[in-house]
Amino acid sequence: MGMRYRILAALSALVVAGGVAVVATSQQAGAQQEFSLVATQTNFAVIPAGSAATINPSDSYVPNTGDQVTFRDTLTQGTATVGFDTVICTDTFNIHGIMSTTWGATPVIVVSGPYARRAGMNCAVNALGQGNRANSTIGRAVQLTVRNVGGGRPGREDRAAHGQPGKLGFSFAERLDETAPWPGLAQARAGLRDDETGVTLFAGEAPRLVLDQLVRDPAALAASLAVGLEHVASQRQRVAWDAMLVLGPEHGRIFREAGWSRERVQQELHARTHCVASELVRGAGGVAEGLAPEWFADLQTQVPKFAGPERILLAYAGGDAGLFSMAIGGWVSGEAGSAPQSASVEPWR
Repeated sequence: MGMRYRILAALSALVVAGGVAVVATSQQAGAQQEFSLVATQTNFAVIPAGSAATINPSDSYVPNTGDQVTFRDTLTQGTATVGFDTVICTDTFNIHGIMSTTWGATPVIVVSGPYARRAGMNCAVNALGQGNRANSTIGRAVQLTVRNVGGGRPGREDRAAHGQPGKLGFSFAERLDETAPWPGLAQARAGLRDDETGVTLFAGEAPRLVLDQLVRDPAALAASLAVGLEHVASQRQRVAWDAMLVLGPEHGRIFREAGWSRERVQQELHARTHCVASELVRGAGGVAEGLAPEWFADLQTQVPKFAGPERILLAYAGGDAGLFSMAIGGWVSGEAGSAPQSASVEPWR
């Protein structure tokens, strides 16, 4: 199965429809074969370079292209050339597991830094929605590369029980203007400068809105957001999951004006997502799902939702109006599943 690969560098200038060179290297054979990632009005296909075959994304899957895929050059449409590069993942991101699990996880792509604006990405009103070519094209190109290069075909290698709209493509930029409560997600996780552009990859489920329109102080807001995070996967499931919280500007303003750092918010959210074991064990409240009672010597033990504060990723995006944020639950975290990845895109520009 062609899913056993690592996309090491990615999507050079996938901002407008056009074509980009792809070099696929087989580790077993040590040979290189070049393919073209070709865009139509609505889709992408991967075909052997120079092929005159009719482009049909449903049957242009390239099997056994090996373990490394590197996108190079720039993508052009007519005489326009846009230089936008996005690093996709390493082996610890585990794209194979993400695409073959029955869970509904998909790569969530968060771009942080000045190049997102140059590329025309949306970070404000409807940032996670439709209507922006750069966001949609980058997210869609990743999905079609996973399918057409890696072999992650729906109903075959991709075994998601329900799937989710993010499997069509899930990419957005952070809003790092004067309203931002702290530097970008990639800057924080990868130690990047503010003038660098970075990208974060997260194995996420569909986003859910977290509302608190009455809140005015940071402690109360942290408490409210923590309630939303408790329901990642299931309130009865603990420690095995990561989460991404996309703060809206009105919520972000509360933390910014109070001087709360990213780390303090993460610590507060982690502290507030603990629950006594007696409410989480199997059968409690008539719910079959839960933790095994024999795991606990004392059922009054406080059990955390997340393995640590750093497992709650904080991004910042959205429109000015609305005291809303978005919670994106993760897939199985760490070595058993997927670890979020953040890196600079500067080496690929």
